[in-house]
Amino acid sequence: MPFYSFIKDDSEEDYQNMPLSRMSFQNASACANSYDLGLDEEYDDLVFEDPAYYNFDSEKIKSKIENLFAARELTFSERVLEIIRQKDLSEIAVYKRAHLDRKLFSKLRSNAYYKPSRNTAVALTLALELNINEAEDLLGRAGFALSKAVPEDIVVSYFLEHQIYSVLALNEILYAFALSPLSE
Repeated sequence: MPFYSFIKDDSEEDYQNMPLSRMSFQNASACANSYDLGLDEEYDDLVFEDPAYYNFDSEKIKSKIENLFAARELTFSERVLEIIRQKDLSEIAVYKRAHLDRKLFSKLRSNAYYKPSRNTAVALTLALELNINEAEDLLGRAGFALSKAVPEDIVVSYFLEHQIYSVLALNEILYAFALSPLSE
């Protein structure tokens, strides 16, 4: 039920067809007038009667979350740099194979919490020559996944499973199927 549906106006305006700016203004006015209706007191009572809040031990939860932070896994950036070290690769070779510019790779190197675009993350899985499991793990650290329902992901998965690690070749096949390439 929309917020404004319980507010009756003498004019009975049709909110569905009203311009957004006018509707927002009227909703704001209605909200300001709600104090006259006693709605703020009802809301205050609800806030102070929240049993979930009073049964919660913030110090205990804070301690447990600190333990989770201490045991956290590597971020996307940290994992990329670890793979480069493990495979004894050159950072320059990796970002060139991924068709990334130096500035973008520098952001990844200098910010442990750098959030890459999906295309950047996929390009790095190819440049690092990861198998499908390693690629899925790395993509997951950036908040992405390969889906069997998404045509681009099907092509990327095929390339990883068949160890075809060329961004240019991937772009060519994506283009052949009228799909969006990783890079222009």
